[in-house]
Amino acid sequence: MEHHEPSHNHHTHNGPGNHEPSMTHHEPEIDAQGYGTMLRIDASKAVGPHRLEAMLGEVVMAIALECMQKGAKAIGHIKSNLSTSAGYVKADVVRVKDGAYTESNLEKPGDGGDLVINSIVLGLEKEKIAEITLRLTKSILKSYGFSSVEETSCQVDLKRSSP
Repeated sequence: MEHHEPSHNHHTHNGPGNHEPSMTHHEPEIDAQGYGTMLRIDASKAVGPHRLEAMLGEVVMAIALECMQKGAKAIGHIKSNLSTSAGYVKADVVRVKDGAYTESNLEKPGDGGDLVINSIVLGLEKEKIAEITLRLTKSILKSYGFSSVEETSCQVDLKRSSP
């Protein structure tokens, strides 16, 4: 069995056909962007607990999938939390292939509350993350009979060098 020693002479690629030798190996900077929004939502008719869980699972998965389709390197996390007078519903996704995780303590239907969505994505511009998050959230909410009444949003830059 042949054994190969790892090479310590790494190359960096600076565009088509332009390679620069490098004697040291540096990990690329991780460029994570964050976007968060809180929507006060209302429905004309109460929605059952299982349907609310399905709705939030659909929201986080749709955001994660479209971010990846638009060129994201990875999903940091997409989280949602709906607080109602009867309790909460949560959903999150970290790896698209694993699907969404949902949790709820609701035992009766809900017709609104405060919905927080937090999207942390690597390798996609924060404006694109914000657009995808809001557009898909509002579209899916509408398909379940909800409308957003009030919106508060923020964008965050998260940059660090990887270890």
